[in-house]
Amino acid sequence: MQAESGSFWEWMGSLSSADSTTIMVMSILAIIGIVTIIAVTIWTIHKNRLEDALKRDLVERGFSVEEIERIVKASGPPQGLWPKRRRCSMPKEASHVDAQ
Repeated sequence: MQAESGSFWEWMGSLSSADSTTIMVMSILAIIGIVTIIAVTIWTIHKNRLEDALKRDLVERGFSVEEIERIVKASGPPQGLWPKRRRCSMPKEASHVDAQ
């Protein structure tokens, strides 16, 4: 591979429209991925800080460890961005086909 002299913009100008489009799409996808990672990280930090603040408040109020665990558990498991799917289960009598 031989390096050419010239600027980046000269190189971009020499690309075909398909090549330019591919570079643009890949750049946009990379930016979306980076922004998503940053947003999820910030959201996770915020969620953890809120939970820690709740626990500190409960300790200051004199709640026992068991009560704090019960309260935190009752507040619900973190759903995240993608809640878990529930699997559909069939009753045992309907799960097989009777051969007659």
